[in-house]
Amino acid sequence: NRPELRIIASTLPDSQIELVKNNQLLRDHFTSIEVSAPEGNDLTKILLTDIDSIEHKYSVFISYRAIKSTVSLASRYIKDQSSPSRELNVIEAASTIAHRNGLKIVDENLIQQVIEEESHVPIQVNKTEQETLLNLVPELHTRVVGQDEAIKQLSDALMRSRSGLTSGQRPTASFMFLGPTGVGKTETAKALAQIYFGDQSKLIRLDMAEYSDENGLVKLLGQDKSKAPGVLYDAIQRNPSSVLLLDEIEKSSRDVQNALLSLIDEGRLTTNYGKVLDFTNSIIIASSNAGADYIVDQLGKKVTFAEVSKNLVNQLMAQKIYLPEFLNRFDGIIVYTPLTLEQMRQVVQIQVDRLSAKLQQEKQIALSVSPELLDRLATKGYDPIFGARALERILRADLETAIARAIIAEQPAPGTKLTLRSL
Repeated sequence: NRPELRIIASTLPDSQIELVKNNQLLRDHFTSIEVSAPEGNDLTKILLTDIDSIEHKYSVFISYRAIKSTVSLASRYIKDQSSPSRELNVIEAASTIAHRNGLKIVDENLIQQVIEEESHVPIQVNKTEQETLLNLVPELHTRVVGQDEAIKQLSDALMRSRSGLTSGQRPTASFMFLGPTGVGKTETAKALAQIYFGDQSKLIRLDMAEYSDENGLVKLLGQDKSKAPGVLYDAIQRNPSSVLLLDEIEKSSRDVQNALLSLIDEGRLTTNYGKVLDFTNSIIIASSNAGADYIVDQLGKKVTFAEVSKNLVNQLMAQKIYLPEFLNRFDGIIVYTPLTLEQMRQVVQIQVDRLSAKLQQEKQIALSVSPELLDRLATKGYDPIFGARALERILRADLETAIARAIIAEQPAPGTKLTLRSL
């Protein structure tokens, strides 16, 4: 209250909110001024001013390209720090590596290496990833039968992202998979995590039926008062570069779906306690069985696939299952079709190949299943409504039991071949 005394206070945004919201005195006497982090040319000038001490400390020269690379990449891939300390930390880490390895120059390649290690996200398309991208369609088809349109759209979106055509302000790609159960929606997500990110553990799968009540948003985004992290925080911290599968999203509450709009549209989501989660290096897939009966019915009437896809989306919006602003956020809405009997036989073959590989690895026994038995299993497991969902149970109950019986009865030695012609 003393006019001759001028006070400037500094604090972080979270602390400022906590201090001011319940303190009338502070609200009356302090004017809040937000000091934003420097960007672009301002940030570059700050780094140019501050790197002298780093160069002297590590006896290195930091190139201008390295500084520009730091400015452009750090903000995109390191989200939990602020400028300019974030960029200076990256430059110092790169200088440490250069000094340790006897290098005199810190260049943009060294900066990229540091940011990749810090963010756990690949920046450059290396030779392995190049081959993966160029062969993604046939690779996915080794695990997913049919569904050519879905796989092509996934491949095209990843090509655009990794070629640098996307801004990095949205997820790598986002899709809504619509279709009956057991036709490959979840398997596509699993295969993509394995093939593109190199490990099926890179799949974050959320059963959205668990977020259908009034507590759904708290479970997803955390508790405000206790600042307890939600499911999404834990998942994305472990795997910032991943496939996020929102399974049966139609079962989640409207509040949850509204919150996910920001994730799909901007690649960012703010928790209930103010922490910003970054999904710009993730592939978002929402799956839904809504409209499955309509798909089966229309395709049975020989309606073209293009017409079914168009009419299905309109029907879902007319029935208010999804709001237009929600569906319009996705890069693609992909309709999965029921499997044919011939496609079911291909699914059986894939499952048998996996089982054969497991037997070979664990017991050094080669497994051979006759074409007639493959046909019988496919016919028994075929259901145009439920797809391949029941097939795993049938293979376990019938095929695996027959294999176990043969192993126990015949005691095949390692290196021998086990042939099954009947169950």
